[in-house]
Amino acid sequence: MIGLGSFFSSNDSLLDSLPPPDAVDNIDNSKPFLVMLTTGDEDGGKRATLAFSAACSSMAMESPTSVFLVGDGTHWAYTSNIKGVRVSGFPTLYELMEAFMDLGGTITICSTCSISGSCTITPGSAPREHIMPNIKQEGFTSVISVAKQGSSLTF
Repeated sequence: MIGLGSFFSSNDSLLDSLPPPDAVDNIDNSKPFLVMLTTGDEDGGKRATLAFSAACSSMAMESPTSVFLVGDGTHWAYTSNIKGVRVSGFPTLYELMEAFMDLGGTITICSTCSISGSCTITPGSAPREHIMPNIKQEGFTSVISVAKQGSSLTF
């Protein structure tokens, strides 16, 4: 079995490409960070869990952070769709979303996706009117204005 020291010493180019340990201290955390969640429940909530984990991490770094639910990602705006979703090694999706909002993060659902019915509603899930509290409905222009000011990540 190869130890990490052996791995890194034999892969100097990989080691050289890593940011210095203090690189996180040099990040401008005042710029907004946008997480776009475009996937529904086809993977059992794995991408949604990763998206909200990334969003919570950004909030912990004191960056203003927004999550935009678009297309199939609008599935996660409905309380009954997130209850019980848990990926091994992570808190439940509900806990992550709640923590994100408690930290001051904002969640926005695409108003067109919500109105047009393009969001994924699985049989037995909540009707469209049962969107989680504190989730805003907005269009692309508001999200693009956030994205143009900072960075974004898509799941």
